[in-house]
Parts: sequence; C-alpha cells; structure tokens
Amino acid sequence: MYDILIKRARIIDGTGSPSFWGDVAVQDGKIVGIGNDLGLARETCDADGLTLCPGFIDSHSHGDMMFELDPSFFQEVEQGVTTQIEGMCGISAAPFSETHLDSALEIAATVVDCDFLQSAGCRFDYQQYLDHLEHIPAGNNYVLMVGHGTLRAFVMGMDDREPTSVELQKMEETLHQCMEAGALGISYGLQYPPGAYASTEEMVHLSSVAAKYDGVIAAHVRDEGNHLLEADQKMIQVARSSHCKLVISHHKAINQPNWGKSQKTLSLIEQANQRGCNVYCDQYPYTASSTGLKSRIPQHLHSLGENQLISLMSDPEQRSMMQNAILAGMNPEQRFGTTMFGASPAHPEYTGKMVLDVARDLQKDPCELVMDVLCDDHLTTNGIYFCMQDEDVERIMRYPRTMIGSDGLYYKGCAGVHPRAFGTFLRVLGEYVREKKILKWEDAVRKMTSLPAQVYGLQTKGLIRIGMDADLVLFNPETIKDLATFTDSKKRGQGIVYVWIGGKCVVKDDVFQGVMEGKLLRHGKGDSFY
Repeated sequence: MYDILIKRARIIDGTGSPSFWGDVAVQDGKIVGIGNDLGLARETCDADGLTLCPGFIDSHSHGDMMFELDPSFFQEVEQGVTTQIEGMCGISAAPFSETHLDSALEIAATVVDCDFLQSAGCRFDYQQYLDHLEHIPAGNNYVLMVGHGTLRAFVMGMDDREPTSVELQKMEETLHQCMEAGALGISYGLQYPPGAYASTEEMVHLSSVAAKYDGVIAAHVRDEGNHLLEADQKMIQVARSSHCKLVISHHKAINQPNWGKSQKTLSLIEQANQRGCNVYCDQYPYTASSTGLKSRIPQHLHSLGENQLISLMSDPEQRSMMQNAILAGMNPEQRFGTTMFGASPAHPEYTGKMVLDVARDLQKDPCELVMDVLCDDHLTTNGIYFCMQDEDVERIMRYPRTMIGSDGLYYKGCAGVHPRAFGTFLRVLGEYVREKKILKWEDAVRKMTSLPAQVYGLQTKGLIRIGMDADLVLFNPETIKDLATFTDSKKRGQGIVYVWIGGKCVVKDDVFQGVMEGKLLRHGKGDSFY
C-alpha cells in the first residue's frame, strides 16, 4: 500500500517530452510508481484531469538573505517552488569577517534591510553557517552559492583595487572551504561594489576553484545595457579559461537603445557552447527590473563606505557633486523617468509610486528626492525600473538553455517588492504559455524543473521518474495565474491545487499549509547531487 496515489493526472514529466495521462504513486518520500491501476494507497488524490509535474526549482533566489526573517518562503511554495538556488548576484549570507563586518552588512543591504544580520550567529564561518541552517525548519529545499562580493569583503572589505597575492590566496582558500562545506559554486555581482572592482584574472582564479568541485559560476554581468555584449563576452571568457559551467543571471537588455540586443547575446552564448563551453542563463518574466536605488551612485564612490556616502549626500556643499555623479550627464527626467520606488523603510508611502510623480507632488527635484530617501533609509531603498521590451523577454524565454528564476525579494515587514517575488512561475505558465503561447506547457515545465536540476547537479529533483524525490505540483492549466502587480506586489496567485515536498502536502488550494518540509542540500553531500 502506497502512502499517496495521485490518479487521472495529465503528467508533464519535466523532460520536455509530450505529456501523458496516468497515475503516480509515492512511498517514503519517493516516486515509486507511474502508470495506471497501480493499486491502493493510504491517501488518494483524484487529479481529475489537472496537470501534475515535478516541483519547480527557482534557479535564481536570494532566500539565504531572508532565511531567518521567514524561513517558510510561503510566497515561493505557493507558486509551486520546492527548491531554491540561493546566494546570487555576488551576495551571500556567509562568510562574514569581523574585521570587515561593516562592509559585509553594506553588501547585504543591497538585497534586504538586514539589521538582523548583526545579531544572527554562525555567519562568520561558512561550515558553521550551514550547520546552523540545518537546524531551522524551512518551507522548501534550498542550496547555496557563495557570493563573490561577500567573499571579497571577507578578505579586503570594500577596497577598490586589485587584491595582493596574499589576499587572492586567502579568497581561494576560503572558497575551497565553502565548496568543501557544500556550496554550489560562486556568484558574481559585477554591477555592485566590491564585486565591480574585480579583474578578469581574479574571477578566473576563483572560478577555477569552483570548477575543481564541478561547481557553477553565476554572473550578474558588469553591464546589461550599452556594453551588454562586451559584458557577456567577458564572462564567457572567464568560463572558458576556468573550465567552469556558467549561468548568466536574469539575462536581459535594458534601456531602449539596447532593445533587440538579445539576438546577439543568445548567438554569443550558442557559439560558446558550440566551442565546448557550458553556458546557460536564467530569467524572470517581466519587463521591469529591480535593485537598490543606491546602484545609481557610481561604483567607485562605494569604496568610501555607507557612512561617508550618506555624509556626502547630507552636506550642502558636497550634495551638488553627488547629484552630478548620480545623474551621469542626464537630466533628472531622463535618469528617473522609468524608476518606481520599491521598498523604503522610512517612506512606505512612496512604495509603488514613480519617482517623478512623487517629486512633482512634493515640488522637489527628483534627484534631490532620491538622495533624501537614500539617506533616510541608510541606502537600503529599493527601486523598480521599467527598462525592457517584450520582444527581448520572449526571445530569451524561448532559448532552450534559459531557466526560470524569480530573483524575488520578500521578507516579513517589507513595505513593497517587485511582483516577481509572488508571481514569477505562475506568470510564465498563465501568461507566456496559456495566453501568449510563447512556450508549450512541456517546454515551460522543463525550464522550471529538469533544466535547473541538470545545471546545478540536483540528481533527485526535476523529473517524474521512479526513484526521484516526490516533490510534485498539481495545477489547473485553465486558471493558473499571477495576480501580483507593481502597485499590489504581494497579492497571491491562483491555480496551484497541491504542492508536495518529499511526499508531504505543503500547499492546498493555493494556500501554504504551514508544513515545513524543506531542507538544506549540500553540493557533493548525500545522494541529492550528481
């Protein structure tokens, strides 16, 4: 007698192959039967023609930064996400150095209002940090990357310079320790200090360490706009020189003069793969991006540190210099014309409003407003930028080596977020598959399941096959839909009937049941990895 028998389902097995009708049996957290008339079970679920597929894998997550604020990750689980790949864009929750703690916290503030990190234990040593996480119940499974920016700050703070040979060796040794502890690889955030200060040589050295462990490098490239092609080419060069698998993070072409460049970037990726590289990308299904408003401050100034930046913006004599640096030769309307306020701890009333609209209402210069808010928020203000076109999003989505990743940021008490935190996977299936028909159901599910499992080495995830983990999603293809918007960013979606993790029901009728069945997966440890 099985634990669970799911009957009369349209099964999309994750491979990209055509769907088929059948039953799936689960025993002891594993898939043990696929077919028809499989027998009896303690619990039977009549799918009645709904679609059953493997649990989704969020290939680009910052969950490690928010773990101790809310480890349920209900907003992910309610989308069908059963595993998250965390620690992206060069930012991770460990290792931290007491010597450079202020730098580590400044980097972390790119992602989350992280005062709590100062009091959280077990973050200075990566092994101890993972040991610490294993004792915290979680809403879904997760596996961690090491952030290059965090690693660099661990050794040399926010310095804008090349590392010495001793410092580079220390970074390599620390990365070795992180990989031994179970990290997946190293992520780069080359638009964010101090990762922005890294040379190609530094990245090749560190990527070569990850390659020794069959790890992965993921890169928020140095420029996603005017120099997008050069930035992608540089990361491909790093991957080729280090013999490491590469994922280009949240691949896109931003700002109108660069729209259409995805044709060339995807061609670059394909040419690299034909020459023996192993390059992929991930993507969220929106035409607006999101990151901290402090990213509008030129990179070289961040080496001054948070306190000095705030001081410069607060000093009447220095403020005009900072304004010129932020505007970068544009007028305020050009610089902030497509910018919306995201989460602002000090000014939640601005969340979901365009910067120019708020400035007009307050009769303020837009750049002056942004500097005021950044100072009030201690540089943690989030921004949303309407900078992409549908054609690029759709072209990248069709590319066979594109995975789906939310890049979502949500934590308890957060004033507002990009809707991708609550809607990414539902939006792909509801809008880009059912409505726009950009993808077939089977192709979309593959991008959410077996493809990221293959890229990140998750041996027991991503497929409906006998012996695989019973991480499963049952959804209604007629109703599945994201409901979160830029002005109502935390609205929960619809169409997810059941989610199981390890054979345990964690979502029923779109609602997280409070069952914490997720666990830390350590790369190279146990039977979860290739």
